[in-house]
Amino acid sequence: MAVVGGNLADMASNVGRLREAGASAVTSGEDTTMAVRVLDDSIRSATADVVARFESIATELKAQIAHASRQLQASDWQGRSREHALQIEATLSTHVDRVIATAAASLESEATAFRSRAEALVAETDTQVRRVMADVEVQYGLLADATEVVRTRLEAADMTIRGI
Repeated sequence: MAVVGGNLADMASNVGRLREAGASAVTSGEDTTMAVRVLDDSIRSATADVVARFESIATELKAQIAHASRQLQASDWQGRSREHALQIEATLSTHVDRVIATAAASLESEATAFRSRAEALVAETDTQVRRVMADVEVQYGLLADATEVVRTRLEAADMTIRGI
């Protein structure tokens, strides 16, 4: 009889563990969703870093162009060649601005599209994981309920055998 009593106590303990496991499944699903959300934050951060680097490169290039222009303007050089060189400097500075702006816009566009895909992934993951984990929680609950019924019936059988 002690074995039945011991098993009943184990079964009662397992009922609680099964319910905890079901709750853990839901928490696990939420953790998975949060992990996917980190992707969006990473994309935003990386995009900002690259755009900042583009701007830094543009600033350096424009400083070099401006320095070359100042040297050219301070020189004794005269004539059409000098004027042409000054025009090239101005065009180059404008071209640097345009290239950097285009690169930054292209990067931002790609990052926006990627974030959109990441957000869709988050939404889909959230939906699927919550659905699956909720079902897992329900199944653990049903298993706990069934375990409790078996435990209760075994306990009743034990009491009948003992004559209580």
